[in-house]
Amino acid sequence: MKNMGPGHRHDTLKDLIGDSNWKKVIGLGKSILQKITEAVPEWNDHQDDLWEFEKSLSECYSTQLSKWQANFEAWEKDRLLCQNPFKVKSHAYDVLEELCQALQARSYKLCFKDRFLHKQGANTQTRNSLKLVDTRISRIIGIITTPQQSTEDRPSKGQWRLSWIWITCGYGSGKKDREQDLQDAIWIEWCRAKAQADCWAEKVELLVEEQHCILQFFHWQSKWWMEKQGSIKTGDSMLNEVLNAYTLRQAALRWDMANHFEQMW
Repeated sequence: MKNMGPGHRHDTLKDLIGDSNWKKVIGLGKSILQKITEAVPEWNDHQDDLWEFEKSLSECYSTQLSKWQANFEAWEKDRLLCQNPFKVKSHAYDVLEELCQALQARSYKLCFKDRFLHKQGANTQTRNSLKLVDTRISRIIGIITTPQQSTEDRPSKGQWRLSWIWITCGYGSGKKDREQDLQDAIWIEWCRAKAQADCWAEKVELLVEEQHCILQFFHWQSKWWMEKQGSIKTGDSMLNEVLNAYTLRQAALRWDMANHFEQMW
């Protein structure tokens, strides 16, 4: 490429880009089929999970479930005025997820160290890395346990209360608070289940629409090539026949690709 002139370089890049684009076009059938094959089972699974979840909730929290569904439907109709239900967040779940990730990282480093590292330098580096992970774990545990008093000032077992992270899950000391916290936790889980189900439903819908657009594009392009037949006239009758044959070939190729993709899907 460096030794090419500007014109030669431009033509070469144009050919390479055209070849790459053509390969993408002829690979659309398998690409969309693979995405559909992955998305439909996920959609079915998440829809089933949501249905089972709502069925379980309808037995004890039917009023709250109806309210949540109404709020969600109102938000879908007017997303500017209504509060977004998916913005509900729980600091407790965020901290637990961070703790889980830190523990997984520590487990991976230990397994990697035992299996692959034998030299002193590598082991020292890994131990330093583990110290950082351990510091992170200790910090997260400190958030969970919230140790605000010294050893002498800590309450006795009879006075000790659960950390806020467990109260969030509905294990507080008071029936009303406990029930409200439990409902908040369930509300968060319902939002997550609803978001997952709707996300996969939308993905399947978009893939089906993409299939339709691809077929329509090939049909339009085939018609476009057919209309080009005879549009270029030269003084050479044989060359005119070659040009017409080329346009017919391109039109037939697009039509065949549309039929092939439709049968594949």
